[in-house]
Amino acid sequence: MIRDALIRGIDDNEIHLDVLGNSKQMMSLEETLQLVEAKESGKRSAGRLFHGNPIPTAAATSSYKRQEKGRTQQKVNTTKLGQSPCGYCRRLGHGHARQERISKCPAYNHTCTKCGILHHHEKVCHKSQRQEQPVTFNQPSLQSNTAAVFETLCSIDTQEPMSAASSPALDHHIYNEICDIWEKRTSDPQPLLNVTVQAFPSHIHALNINLALKTATAPVKYLALADTGYQSCLAGLPLLQKLGLQVKHFIQTTMQMTAANNNRIRIVGALMLRISGLSITSKKTISTCQTVYVTDSTDKLFLSKQACVAFQILLTTFPTTGIASASASTSEESTTLPSMPPSATALPPLTIASRIKQAPILQSGTRLALLLRSDNLINM
Repeated sequence: MIRDALIRGIDDNEIHLDVLGNSKQMMSLEETLQLVEAKESGKRSAGRLFHGNPIPTAAATSSYKRQEKGRTQQKVNTTKLGQSPCGYCRRLGHGHARQERISKCPAYNHTCTKCGILHHHEKVCHKSQRQEQPVTFNQPSLQSNTAAVFETLCSIDTQEPMSAASSPALDHHIYNEICDIWEKRTSDPQPLLNVTVQAFPSHIHALNINLALKTATAPVKYLALADTGYQSCLAGLPLLQKLGLQVKHFIQTTMQMTAANNNRIRIVGALMLRISGLSITSKKTISTCQTVYVTDSTDKLFLSKQACVAFQILLTTFPTTGIASASASTSEESTTLPSMPPSATALPPLTIASRIKQAPILQSGTRLALLLRSDNLINM
């Protein structure tokens, strides 16, 4: 009863409607009084705010503003004390307020490595460091390395001479054993030999190997390179194509060969071939049967040391320690040379003049000197 009389006696229509519209209809007298007082207090506060009356509230300052205020005050204090940061190196003590100490700045007379500007330091430079492009080198393949060795056998490098600071430039010289002097002269060309190559099935059947080769191939003329350092004959695929042979005619082998630059040479097979050509000394036709290994790294035919001996390009005793020590001896005493075993084909006797004429064929000043010394021993 008292609660209802209180609600009916509310003079303010807005508060009266709010109390009647409250979701909690069964409020006690105490709860009703608290609700009415709260409504009246809120309405009075809103009236003061809209009519311009200041509300007495405590001044509140955020922590962010207090920190910014402290930083600003610190900057002011440091500027007054001459401790402003330098715009060139960001150090304190020689900034704009202390121009007399500018020579102490690390950026003074310093060139920035990022932008290249004088009196500038990398710490304050906003330009990104220039990215240097990595230098890449194309590694040559195994076949190209091997082919390069093939192309430059017995040849001299003709590149431009190095600078004097690194090494003195020197042209190619050859020692003249007769005159005992060094002569400026180009090296001898590669020793090439015209040969005739042919394959016979009987050579293969003698090894109890059954291959598709049934008849002898037609003889093919080819230019061979006499390489005294090769242990085995080596041929490229073009020669086998001229012979009309295919991969099925090759003998499978586990032979491994290495070039002068220590790179492996890819061997695809082997063949038994008869190689014929004129002898260098007797000018007679000589034939030799050789095991020729096939590679796809070159188009040349390389004659081994054994083939060079067969064609009488080399002596059967080449090289020997006795001959090397005798030719290298500088003593004035008489030196007895070891006797040479007879070669497979008897050579005609040569005079001193004829041997000097044929010195380029021997391709060795040392062997020429040995021939001259041997003649002196014989004449004695």
